[in-house]
Amino acid sequence: MVAVATIWKGRVLVAGVLLAGCTSQERLRSASLELGTATTAAPATTSPPALVPYAGDGFTILLPGPAVVEKGTANQGATPVEYTTVTAKVGSDPWSVTSFARPPGFDQDDQAQKVAEATGGTMADLRTVTFKGFRGRDFRVTQVKTIEGMSTIFNRSLLVKGRIYLVQAFLGGDHSTPPGVYRQVLESLSFAAP
Repeated sequence: MVAVATIWKGRVLVAGVLLAGCTSQERLRSASLELGTATTAAPATTSPPALVPYAGDGFTILLPGPAVVEKGTANQGATPVEYTTVTAKVGSDPWSVTSFARPPGFDQDDQAQKVAEATGGTMADLRTVTFKGFRGRDFRVTQVKTIEGMSTIFNRSLLVKGRIYLVQAFLGGDHSTPPGVYRQVLESLSFAAP
């Protein structure tokens, strides 16, 4: 299996832990995609960010800022798997959705654990969800060490029509609950008809 990590502001955003959740006998290799290093301080405001629509690659979603789209190919053994990662930032915190074809042997619980392992954090609050008729997992990764201190990643992984969609919000600091805009982002996710 292959992990794809996005380096942003000295933090590792597991933008997919692409193919994580495959059988545990496979080796985890990591590749990184650099989407940017410029940073700005988060505005000192309590207003939620304006949500910006993204449509493409079989899904639509509202993100808290303009989208940066990264497409690539990772290998599972000798099999190439194409993925798309769409990332936006809230201040300096990246939010993303990654889409890829479900690989053989994929397991959502294992994927959640691999996200925690790949970031050096601890998985918390793993639960099964049903979203628009599709089964998935919600989970939080805590104690993610960054150059700025501890961070938290909120995650939703969905299996939709043979594809995996992983929505993530990477937040500086220790958070037990996501910001309200996270729920809006999750609820906005929709999928193209087959």
